[in-house]
Amino acid sequence: MVNDLVKATGTTHREVNAGLNRRIGVPSRVGAEEQVIRRAAGAARAWLDELGSSG
Repeated sequence: MVNDLVKATGTTHREVNAGLNRRIGVPSRVGAEEQVIRRAAGAARAWLDELGSSG
């Protein structure tokens, strides 16, 4: 999903990951628990939906 967001936003992986971290309220997902990864995946899906790129 990060690749899709990079294409949809025209930004970098770094910027997309930082944006996802902000959306879920964590400074980093390095070593994150499964719950945090799931929240990030949900945030990525929602972001793609917002951009109209989910289909």
